[in-house]
Amino acid sequence: VKIVWIDSKRDAIDNITEKLEAIVKEYQPKLKNTKIGYVIRKGKVAQEIVAQAKEDKAELIVLGTHGVSGLNEKKIWSNALKIVQDASCPVLVIREDFNFDKKLEKILLPIDSSESTRQKVPFAANMAKIFGSEVDILGLYTSKMDSIRKAVNRYVTQSKEFLTSEGVPY
Repeated sequence: VKIVWIDSKRDAIDNITEKLEAIVKEYQPKLKNTKIGYVIRKGKVAQEIVAQAKEDKAELIVLGTHGVSGLNEKKIWSNALKIVQDASCPVLVIREDFNFDKKLEKILLPIDSSESTRQKVPFAANMAKIFGSEVDILGLYTSKMDSIRKAVNRYVTQSKEFLTSEGVPY
């Protein structure tokens, strides 16, 4: 497990190293056989998180978001969407105010024309089985070219077929 802090110059926090070390100290005992580490990167949030996940060969990115509103909310969700789109592994986005006692009703599965997009489908299916969730498939066209749109449509159809074969509602 690695905590990634991005110093984007807009979100400067004093003593971030000490704060990250305190988080590790608090949660390390709860994760008995898993080591927690952290890294501080500089740059654009989405770009740096995706790069770190690639470097670490991450199997999952868990992304926390703040319960903010207005202009900040658009920026946070645009970062989250960019990470979801660009990451080669699944991304679990959790709002700060998420109620963990409540059932996880929906899982959003964005499908685009990239080769890695379908690698997320089995993970989403497993998560849906664990939490009794429905998967919402979102086809994302990244181009107006017919060949790209056809590829996205084909990937969406394949995702539906896989979810059906796994008994996962979508």
